[in-house]
Amino acid sequence: MDDNKDGAASLSMLLRLMGHDLRTAHDGLDALEAAATFRPDVVLLDIGLPKLNGYEVASRIREQAWGERMILIAQTGGPGRDNAGQRKRGSTSTWSSRWTLLP
Repeated sequence: MDDNKDGAASLSMLLRLMGHDLRTAHDGLDALEAAATFRPDVVLLDIGLPKLNGYEVASRIREQAWGERMILIAQTGGPGRDNAGQRKRGSTSTWSSRWTLLP
């Protein structure tokens, strides 16, 4: 789930070559819908998504029974896109500046 369409396409191609079945979305609302219908084991989730940011998507996924055990990996394009308050509301895990595994 990434609003950078080129980045999402490149990563998707690589993961498909590795044999993974996946879906992509480029905004938070589409990401939430994709997670609800596809029910992936793992979600790579951009923090800076438009419409709903990654923190909100993660929180809404966690509210659903089907999303309680889903592995969420947060990613961000760089400094300035991370907000500590939103991060705390979205997860109680330890965050790094680049990659994070949400509980």
